[in-house]
Amino acid sequence: MEFGGPSRRTLYAVVVSALVVSLFFGWYVTFGPGAWASHEPSAMQAAANRTAARTAGPGATMTSALAPPVASPSRGVVSDGTATGPSEEQAVALLEAEHVTGPALARLEGQWVAQLASKYVGIVDPQQVTSSGEHRFTARDIYAEHAALEARVTGAKVLLLDSRTFGNRRSFEGEPYWVTVAVDPSFGSADTIVAWCAKQFPELSGTALNNQCLPTQLTGMATP
Repeated sequence: MEFGGPSRRTLYAVVVSALVVSLFFGWYVTFGPGAWASHEPSAMQAAANRTAARTAGPGATMTSALAPPVASPSRGVVSDGTATGPSEEQAVALLEAEHVTGPALARLEGQWVAQLASKYVGIVDPQQVTSSGEHRFTARDIYAEHAALEARVTGAKVLLLDSRTFGNRRSFEGEPYWVTVAVDPSFGSADTIVAWCAKQFPELSGTALNNQCLPTQLTGMATP
């Protein structure tokens, strides 16, 4: 005779029903329509909210490591310091009148100088911008750069040279490179000038400094 058969089956049915109800309730409050709402956002939500607020704010900008720095007067912007400055024709006349000639030029033979600029009219220099925001230099821009260097440099005399009067007589389609140099009796070697350049342009270094201030020994100066 078997005892408890029906009772055992009834117990099993009750347990299974309870498990089904528990599982359904757990799904309903956790994943289903009855999921509990929390007033505290998750870490992911908080990060997303912060990112959205930051990028949506007014005035936000993105910069690139490859983007060139904004130019400043000490980093290559050329300005004549006046509202108008000379006309193009006047600038050409000023360059021609100011460059060193005659006996004064001959006395520079063999001297070490710091070359500060060298440009012909119409040259395009991607490393510099003029006061009008261009890379192409007019006579006005070249004279403005020379005047700005003359005003800035201390401890040396700034001179303007015509490239056709010394060295290999370089020119561009017959037109001169207008070369601005700094001259001082203490310039006895290239190393002396390198040290001087670093003091004159402390905001520059490496290639940027070499582009701005370079030791040069003058030879083949034109004689009167």
